[in-house]
Amino acid sequence: RSQGMVVVAVALLALVLPHRAFPAAPRAPSPLLLGDAPDAASIAAATAARAEAASKALADAAQPASEFLLDATRPAIDAATPVLDPVLRATEQARVQWQLYGSEHPAEQVGLGLSALLLLELVREVVAAGGDERPYPRDAYDPDAARAFFVRRPLEVLARAVELGVRSAGFGGALLSDWLAGPAALEANAEERALQLAKVLTALGPTFIKAGQSASIRTDLLAPPYIRGLTSLQDQVPPFPTDEATALIREELGEAEGVEALLDSLSAEPVAAASLGQVYRGALPDGTPIALKVQRPRMARQIALDMLLIREVLAPLASAVGLPGDLVGTADAWGEGFVAELDYSAEAANAALFNANVRQGQLSGSVFAPPVVEGFSSRRVLTTEWVDGERLDRCRAPEDVPRLCSLAMSTYLQMMLQDGVLHCDPHPGNLLRTAEGKLCILDWGLVTTISPDLQLTLIEHVAHLTAEDYAKVPNDLVRLGFVPEGGETDIESSGVVDYLTFVYSTWNSGGGASKLDVPALLARVQELTAETENGLFQIPPYFAYIAKSFSVLEGIGLSSDSNYAILKECFPYLAKRLLSDDSPRARGALRTLLYGGGDELSLSRLSEVASGLESYTTSTTSVSASTGASDEGRKAATEQLAAVLLSEDGNYVQ
Repeated sequence: RSQGMVVVAVALLALVLPHRAFPAAPRAPSPLLLGDAPDAASIAAATAARAEAASKALADAAQPASEFLLDATRPAIDAATPVLDPVLRATEQARVQWQLYGSEHPAEQVGLGLSALLLLELVREVVAAGGDERPYPRDAYDPDAARAFFVRRPLEVLARAVELGVRSAGFGGALLSDWLAGPAALEANAEERALQLAKVLTALGPTFIKAGQSASIRTDLLAPPYIRGLTSLQDQVPPFPTDEATALIREELGEAEGVEALLDSLSAEPVAAASLGQVYRGALPDGTPIALKVQRPRMARQIALDMLLIREVLAPLASAVGLPGDLVGTADAWGEGFVAELDYSAEAANAALFNANVRQGQLSGSVFAPPVVEGFSSRRVLTTEWVDGERLDRCRAPEDVPRLCSLAMSTYLQMMLQDGVLHCDPHPGNLLRTAEGKLCILDWGLVTTISPDLQLTLIEHVAHLTAEDYAKVPNDLVRLGFVPEGGETDIESSGVVDYLTFVYSTWNSGGGASKLDVPALLARVQELTAETENGLFQIPPYFAYIAKSFSVLEGIGLSSDSNYAILKECFPYLAKRLLSDDSPRARGALRTLLYGGGDELSLSRLSEVASGLESYTTSTTSVSASTGASDEGRKAATEQLAAVLLSEDGNYVQ
């Protein structure tokens, strides 16, 4: 009942404030009424200008109302924030109606009245629905559960939809203007529009920042200028108050011994803030330095609502205007990743699993994830040991970057093709070089699982490409999910294989995208996607994360070596894997690698495989071996090769 009284009080303030604090805005003559009858492009441009002006007016006028409301009702709001969030958004919408349209005309009075009715109905809806339910009851992405949750809260959905519309109106109007002006205007203004889109997504919050980052690698969906523009998106936002963070830490960690001492040790302000949470530096009671990450309040509900709108509204609209691919499936893949990142206990488990896998192989001692401090971690709080290191792209020892890139490539290939759990966020800030020359990988919230069958299919595909056995590529594309079952013949006749052959061979020569006409390449990929019957050639959702991971690694490699060849960097791990895996499918991939499509052994390729094994072993055995300070790696490689060739049990290599 007390929450209901607070809600009614806020609603009454929302109805009164427009009349007291926001008098009717002065009207300027409409640009559409000046001069001769305008053409369509002029109309669109004027519409875009008015939308941008409206957005600015909204931002300028929001502050006094927000400050008044929050100061007047702060104690009650703190106790009932989950219930009041949609009410405050509706209050904002009512205020916007008054500020933009005034009250001089009967039609405008009706619009303002409708806004007031919307607010009052939302008050009733929120009080009736309560604030205890969760859109994802099992704490995992579930579009059906989110739909059932928000269908009982239609005005909360409407309020967010209106907010999205208001914030994106300027960009949408400008893009419409370009479209009406013709293809030349669309192309000429693409770079500017892409940067505008990045700003809009940043303003829309965490879900859209992450969606934009994920879309930035979907070359099958977006034109090159938009790929470049979205690449500039930064997952950095202003921090939330430390007192809120402290309260959440106490709520999550409860009465665990040492919590108060830990809180006392934390830095006064966060050392980093991102869209989902922020990080403080502190120390354990024994003096061990730690990094403590705490999640922003109410993130699950915001992401659930945004993903519902993306999946149910934006994805179908994008398909309707011609964007190719399974956009709903892509949205679901994004949603699974975004929601998974909210579970810091899963992130802790991912990091621990990686460290355990590393300890069992040759990477031990060369690469690691920050160890998790178990007693001070939970679903929304993650505490790890503090790691001092330099970002790879800002390393003060640039001569060491190629070695670390090779180590990183071997590490990610092991995750993808052996361990089956791939770290999906390897941006330069998450890859550190320690003072000892080790590689530290941060932020394990976003991972994807690769099944054993898919691992072997990927190995076979790389072997076919390396051996230039392109006749097997169509079947690979079907098994990898790029082409539906039975589409091999259509793919062969479409020219997809021929074009991919050209791309692979060019990329293998080194230099990355600099050796290719990237705009023409991306345009051709989009053309092939559109030209194949029923959208036959498409990018499967799982591949977006793999592409993101390895494109970042290639970018770091190219920053220190302009001739860096990512396909060649994959070969050492492939050689090691095929020489040590005696399974039937691995045998077939090794035969393809050594014999190509014929029956004659390629001695040069056999030499390359042996050299690849030595390269892998040298780069992963230890820091001293990889830097050439010792011959430990070479000795280990010789021992491994001898063990395979001289094994008493027999194997396919023999």
